[in-house]
Amino acid sequence: MSKHLLFRFAQAAAVALVAYFIVAYLAHSWGKVSAYSWHLRPLPLAGSLGLFLVFYWLNAWAWWLLLPEVSAAMVYEQVLGFCGALITAAGLFPFWRGEPAAATWSLVSLPVLLALLHPRLFRPAAARLLRLFKRAALERVLAYRYVLELLALYVGMWLVAGVACYLAAAAVTDAGHGLLPLMIAAYALAYVAGMIAFFVPSGVGVREAVLAGALVGSLPGGVALAWALLLRIWQTLIELLFVAWATVMAAPGQPVASVGAKASPAPTASGEGSQAEGAPGQVERHVGER
Repeated sequence: MSKHLLFRFAQAAAVALVAYFIVAYLAHSWGKVSAYSWHLRPLPLAGSLGLFLVFYWLNAWAWWLLLPEVSAAMVYEQVLGFCGALITAAGLFPFWRGEPAAATWSLVSLPVLLALLHPRLFRPAAARLLRLFKRAALERVLAYRYVLELLALYVGMWLVAGVACYLAAAAVTDAGHGLLPLMIAAYALAYVAGMIAFFVPSGVGVREAVLAGALVGSLPGGVALAWALLLRIWQTLIELLFVAWATVMAAPGQPVASVGAKASPAPTASGEGSQAEGAPGQVERHVGER
């Protein structure tokens, strides 16, 4: 049996195992889930819809900014999304956990993450990881200042998505305003957990477990898990809506990700690339900065 088939079998087994535990836990907690006072508040739900649409648009825009560097776009998308989520969670940790030592470590981690994105550290680290997965090394890396600008965009994306996640919870549960920092951090960490569990397609079950675990102190466990599953369905519907909108809005032959955006070659650490020509709202590019 080939490695590819073994991996697919392991994926299927992991999904089946996750599904079993979710169903078993919900069945065990169904009394609390059915007895919970679920409600529907249209205003928070509409806010969640709007912010998730903004999140997906920002995601498409970030991809379009990376697209000129096709060989590096996939790598930087994953790395910036991962680091942006970690920075978002670490920055918010002190606001929702009364643990000074842990809060200190979370803040100390911020400059470490920023340093790892510098071309002198990122290039060899990326080369080792790509070699591990039998992928070609990056031909060039992006200028550090441009990477930081993109990272700020990704952090903003996680903040927007986290607020949308909180509004989705407030729309159907009794989640109070005090849960906002927790929900933003938990949503970002759920993404990180889903990336680490790469063998589970789309992080199914893994992200829900992180979100439910974050809410256990405020909601019954079964209710928190049921809400996390509802969030998955809600976000999938919004994503399909965004793709449909972007497909309709895109000009014939124009990539969907380019709706509302304009890209030019990104600056690299070796000085390659060109300066952006004043595209509205586009991140300023600094060529040749090390």
